[in-house]
Amino acid sequence: FSQCVKRVVEETVPMMSIDYKEMINYIESKTDDELLKHTPRLLQGWVNTYVFSKAMCESMIQEEYGSLPICVFRPSIVLSTYKEPVRGYIDNLYGPVGLLVGSGHGIIHCSLMSMENNMESV
Repeated sequence: FSQCVKRVVEETVPMMSIDYKEMINYIESKTDDELLKHTPRLLQGWVNTYVFSKAMCESMIQEEYGSLPICVFRPSIVLSTYKEPVRGYIDNLYGPVGLLVGSGHGIIHCSLMSMENNMESV
């Protein structure tokens, strides 16, 4: 989830400790090596740059367009496409797709998982 650092994901925009404009300016002013060195501090507790960027984007949308009716769609796991660019297109076998394809081809016969957990996918 885009707010995986929270136990409960509410329909609220996450509060970020830095403004998105400041973050853009900071990133543009640093070298790749400097950014790699400072990434853990910049993430502000987010688990990786992917979820951090999603939270930052939601914050930007709220700041710039908060007066408009906005819907934020937060998919948990995005799978292959329906028709674009071709029906069933997918370019990798990472995550749940690899498990599904492996099971479908008879390569994977069992998988360790918890019955208390659910997988939500789009």
